[in-house]
Amino acid sequence: MKKRLKQAVILLMVVILVGTICPVTALAAPERVPAKVSGIKASASKGSVKVRWKKAKNATSYRICYRPFNSKKWKALKTVSSKTTSYTHKNSRKYPLKAGKRYYYTVKAYNKSSGKWGRYDTKGKSVTIPKAEKKVSKKVPGKVSGIKVSPSKSSEDSVKIRWKKAKNATSYRICYRPFNSKKWKTLKTVNGKTTGYIHKNSKKNPLKVGRRYYYTVKAYNKYSGKWGKYDTRGASIKLSSEWKKGQSWDVTIMGEGKIDEYSTGIYGTW
Repeated sequence: MKKRLKQAVILLMVVILVGTICPVTALAAPERVPAKVSGIKASASKGSVKVRWKKAKNATSYRICYRPFNSKKWKALKTVSSKTTSYTHKNSRKYPLKAGKRYYYTVKAYNKSSGKWGRYDTKGKSVTIPKAEKKVSKKVPGKVSGIKVSPSKSSEDSVKIRWKKAKNATSYRICYRPFNSKKWKTLKTVNGKTTGYIHKNSKKNPLKVGRRYYYTVKAYNKYSGKWGKYDTRGASIKLSSEWKKGQSWDVTIMGEGKIDEYSTGIYGTW
């Protein structure tokens, strides 16, 4: 009996000693797979793209990837911590961004304890890099030349105005005045690609048959905020009641008051 008790005590001591030297290993933590990253947004500016996303469950880090529109292969841009939910991709030699080209972005979530990646948006969010703005001149626009006025074929109380393009002009302002006034009245402001305008009789800008009118055009540069010089006298024309629908006319008076060209016929007295 004493012998058995002694053996039991010895065995207990051995178990305690072994447990002290070699502690029982703790149960392994369950492997956690991160959730799919959602809420991905991409916004482009000149030479860069900002990518944003929502936090994914069980993520310990995120990997941002991109690809050009003509490639199906994702290229890793950066791996960031789980506290981060945005990243700005800047144009570089290694990760280029070309103006006018489309790119796709996606974000993958990773869990370092399980060593597993979550599912991700395989299509990605697309964005187009803006094209670089053309260099524009901030100089004073040149004086508008070649101003011509002629009867419009649409009606007897309308005038067609034409002019030549002026250097550095981003827009033009067409003005007119009756023969008995020295004050110019604005008719219309048009873009720098336009070189013609038809002035139709209206309550705001009236035209009366038998009256003479003067027209001029001013050039403007929106970048410098300056106007160019203009013909202060203007090109003149007198509307005549002898106008007939369907008749072809090309009556032009230059800004210096000289007749530049005309067709045969009577359209009024100059």
